[in-house]
Amino acid sequence: MKRLLVLIIMSVAVISACSSSDKTTTCKMNLGDEEVIEVSITVTSDDDKVSKIVTENIVDLKKSADYTSADELEEFGKELTEAYKTVDGVTYSYEVSKTEFKDTLEVEVTDKNFDSLKTSGLLSGYVEGEDKKVSLKTVKEYLEDREMECK
Repeated sequence: MKRLLVLIIMSVAVISACSSSDKTTTCKMNLGDEEVIEVSITVTSDDDKVSKIVTENIVDLKKSADYTSADELEEFGKELTEAYKTVDGVTYSYEVSKTEFKDTLEVEVTDKNFDSLKTSGLLSGYVEGEDKKVSLKTVKEYLEDREMECK
């Protein structure tokens, strides 16, 4: 009987995990006359409530030579690494190669860290008024208004 009860509990846990309604939406665009920067924002949500936002920027160093250098972008990456260390739920990383600068900002949105994320400005444009959640609909509208293509 005890084994049967354990199996039932395990089955419910597996079914619950598999039936999660998490959805991923990705929005992309290229910036600059020569498409110097490729921007990709991936939003994970359960129904309309966003739980994670991952922004990835890739700068083509050959095409950006007139605007910036690898050294300047390296310094920029270091500054952002320090700035984001203090924000709960935020992970930032970057890498510089001979051909590109790539940085990734991952923001985990929870009830616990929502206010600090909103205060930090990381949810700017993603939250309407006094809302206490990030809405997928609002995020998509905000990004599409900035000419990003969302799928």
